[in-house]
Amino acid sequence: HGVMKKLYIFSIIVFSFVFSYGRTEAATVYVDKDAGCSNTGPGSDTQPLCSINTATQRAVAGDTVKVRDSASPYDEDISFAHSGTSNANRIILEADTGHHPVLTKSGSAATGEASYEDGLVRVHQKSFITIRNLTFRNVNRAHVIVANNTGRGELADPMLDGFVFEDNLIDGGGVASPTATPG
Repeated sequence: HGVMKKLYIFSIIVFSFVFSYGRTEAATVYVDKDAGCSNTGPGSDTQPLCSINTATQRAVAGDTVKVRDSASPYDEDISFAHSGTSNANRIILEADTGHHPVLTKSGSAATGEASYEDGLVRVHQKSFITIRNLTFRNVNRAHVIVANNTGRGELADPMLDGFVFEDNLIDGGGVASPTATPG
């Protein structure tokens, strides 16, 4: 009788952990700052998040962040809190189907060498991240900064394993780094 009670309690603890802290399937998180959004909501199709950065901070391996059009560009600093774990289990930041969101960064300096903090999207020591089908507009120094622990973007660095930047539009000033998919 005591063994069954212990097994029952253990089962409740495991069940609670899985449903409270761990997810068993990948999530799709939506961002639409014009559609009754909330950064404390679920990021669902009908209750999207307002901020891309809120979504990328929440995203874990296997998740996809889908960004929708807005009346004005998304003007925010964006970084990732987690890495993907493999090519099959990436974190993807992309435009939602049929949408063409514009990302910008106001106040970016026009001269000098770009630093990590200048990047609109910053990927620091993260692996298996994909950024695709977005428009980067009027960012004067750096659209995407990919950096290892030295602050330099080096695709050969193992900390940058599997970074993909594809099918993005760079519109007006700045350069994206990198602009190719590592092998």
